[in-house]
Amino acid sequence: MRLKILLSHLIFYLIIFQANGQILQCKEVINPIQIDETIYTHHTARTSNNNTQYVLNVFFHIVRDDNGNSPAIPDEQIQDAVAMLNIAFNDFDIFFKYMGYDYIDDSSLLSLNINEFNTLQNLPQFRNNALNLFIVDEVTSNNGNLYAGLAQRPGIKSAFTASYFLSATLPHEIGHNLNLYHTYEGWNTQNCEHVDQANHPNCEVAGDYVCDTPASYKVPSGDVVYLNGDFYYQNNSNTTDCLGDIYVNVPIKNFMSNNIYQLNNYYRNLRDHFTPGQGVRMRETIENIPSIFGSIRNTVESLYEPFDVHIEVDYDWVLSETQNHDGTVTTCYGEKIVHVFQKGFDYDFYKWEGGDASNSTFEYSVGRLQLPVNELPLQAVKINQVSNTNIIVFESSAGIRPNPTAHCTTARPNSGKVITSNLDGSNATIRDMNNQELQSSDDEIIQTLESNKRHTLIKDYDNGERKEKTVFKTN
Repeated sequence: MRLKILLSHLIFYLIIFQANGQILQCKEVINPIQIDETIYTHHTARTSNNNTQYVLNVFFHIVRDDNGNSPAIPDEQIQDAVAMLNIAFNDFDIFFKYMGYDYIDDSSLLSLNINEFNTLQNLPQFRNNALNLFIVDEVTSNNGNLYAGLAQRPGIKSAFTASYFLSATLPHEIGHNLNLYHTYEGWNTQNCEHVDQANHPNCEVAGDYVCDTPASYKVPSGDVVYLNGDFYYQNNSNTTDCLGDIYVNVPIKNFMSNNIYQLNNYYRNLRDHFTPGQGVRMRETIENIPSIFGSIRNTVESLYEPFDVHIEVDYDWVLSETQNHDGTVTTCYGEKIVHVFQKGFDYDFYKWEGGDASNSTFEYSVGRLQLPVNELPLQAVKINQVSNTNIIVFESSAGIRPNPTAHCTTARPNSGKVITSNLDGSNATIRDMNNQELQSSDDEIIQTLESNKRHTLIKDYDNGERKEKTVFKTN
């Protein structure tokens, strides 16, 4: 449900049509490193003593043409992708640490085929310490087929057709990176996963090697029914497994199910979950294949650190304000340090004043679909998906004002009013400022006003500001 909500927020990003025909499901590239299935327990639930939290670095590469054009992937889409990954995987204590993105301006990679995919690790931009996600115009095969995504299984690289990047294709391909198979793996072979596991059990040695994903086949669109706002599976085609048993309960909403439904407007965000057994398999992949995943792991503490620290103008810190003789006002502002945290978590921010972090003072919360920007000198944070009790102290410079570097702006008044009354406020009159007054400083205007009166000057400036000044002129 949580991922469905995020996908609904992102649906406007998606592009539906391809000029060369229908987009096909994803393509896998098998890692030449031999992986022995004996490293997997095939459990469908985690054991009580398996509490390790895995944090994987993730880095994005946006491929553009030689001139830096296409595809247009704004920063907020990258942040949404990080959020989507964490929402999809956090239930299994698998977390993603955002490490940034770059641009690769190379027209030859815009239409990325499988042969080129196999050489991406040779690019100078490739990160050996992170999952590498490449976003291109299109992913193709040598025979001209177009794919929504492409992943090395298992491995640390994947590629996405830009118009399918923010869809269920994203967690699907990362699932392949973590050595998940399609739920329909081998369905049309003599060694298929059997429908009748009670009498013919083979889920540990066939199909996707996961026992809580029912035996599946490559479901045609006619076997998916949309009813009352949801999708349902019906085996209208009467497809059978290799023993002749009709498929039932095929998991069409699983991230690793038939990808083709995600590739048209009606079905593309149908998938929304992994099973506990798939979660166990992904965790065991990370733990038991250190030659691939050891270098991309990070610490849990890294999740509590901002991914960006920068200086912004602090418009609440006025260093000086000067009334100029032409009616303009020059205001100079100081600076502040800002921390930006990655999306995808529910954050609680605290003020820490020393001692035990649990004694910190709660300040505010930020939801997982929001980008947390901290401008206050807070020094502790809680991430509810990581721990709903632990508060982690980090060295925060947010909100601290560095040695001031003046950022000055000059504003010109568009209009103004003068309110004149007796000193006690009675008998007030209001008039518009004339052009000469608009081109004069407040002090110059006051010199021309009547004595023994209270005067309020109101000016509206071209930068949207309004300034008021009240004086009691007694002589």
